[in-house]
Amino acid sequence: MNQQTVSKKQLLQEIESARDRMNKLSAKMHRTSDEVVKVSTYLDQLLNQYQLNFQHSRSE
Repeated sequence: MNQQTVSKKQLLQEIESARDRMNKLSAKMHRTSDEVVKVSTYLDQLLNQYQLNFQHSRSE
């Protein structure tokens, strides 16, 4: 996903899509395969972006 500003809805849709791809791949391949790790890393980046942009600090 592009580093441009994306809406919360778009980001959540991309997170769900990446999660689905990762689950489907891991059902067919070893969880440490390059393909699964690549999608997992991408999912981590999306989740980090979501947390950074859309979740408020719990201390507020």
